[in-house]
Amino acid sequence: MDSSLPDAFPEYDFAVMPCGIYGQRVADDHPIKDGDRIEVYRPLLIDPKSRRRARAAVR
Repeated sequence: MDSSLPDAFPEYDFAVMPCGIYGQRVADDHPIKDGDRIEVYRPLLIDPKSRRRARAAVR
């Protein structure tokens, strides 16, 4: 089965983005089962620790 994600989000290169099932990273050739929640992990825009520090500094 092919995904429509590349058509919906052409700015992302899905060939190099890591994937996971239920929060666990898996290899691209990992077999999927009916009912699996497949996740595609995109790069972070900002480091979460840096964001928390910046918010704390404002307070």
